[in-house]
Amino acid sequence: MEFFRYVPMDNPVKQVFSLDGIQVDIKRSNKDIVVLTKVTPSTEGIFRCEVSADAPSFQTVSAEKVMTIQVSSACKTKTKDCVTTAVLLFILGKLFLEIR
Repeated sequence: MEFFRYVPMDNPVKQVFSLDGIQVDIKRSNKDIVVLTKVTPSTEGIFRCEVSADAPSFQTVSAEKVMTIQVSSACKTKTKDCVTTAVLLFILGKLFLEIR
C-alpha cells in the first residue's frame, strides 16, 4: 500500500496517505528519502520503493527490503515508549533501510 508520494510537477509535491503503524515525517521526507517516525513492531514488514519517470517513457524501477523491529528489554521496562526513526533510502535502484 502506498503511504508516501513525491511528484515534482504536482501541487503539493509531497503527499502522505494514512496507513496503520506508519507515520511519515513529511518535512524531513523528500525525493531521496522517506522518514518514518514512532516505529513499533506493528510497522515491520516488507517495504517497497518505486520510482517512475514522467511521460512519455513512464519507466519504473523498484526494490524491496524487509524491516524487522526488535524492542530491547530496556525499552520494555521504561515508563516512556522508546521512539525509533526509520529512514528509507532509494539509491540507484537499491532500497536501503537505516534505523536511528
